Amino acid sequence: MKRKDFIDHAKLKNTWNRIYTFEYEGKEYNIGTVQWHCNKEWKLVSTKDFDNINDRDNKEYVLYECHTQQELWEFMRDNVLAV
Repeated sequence: MKRKDFIDHAKLKNTWNRIYTFEYEGKEYNIGTVQWHCNKEWKLVSTKDFDNINDRDNKEYVLYECHTQQELWEFMRDNVLAV
């Protein structure tokens, strides 16, 4: 999967302060953003409930977090989608 395809498929342009679930090769992934979490806005999470990730100190549902869509793409490409 190429970066543009990932951004479009995961609907990252429309994911702001919420969680979006997308499917890739039969598996579901939850990506969310919390804009008030400066420098760690983008998150790969294990929940579909935004209330579980909006608290900066609650890391229970956070699998990975980063600052940019590019960092998220690189993590997903290298660690999740390639598996």
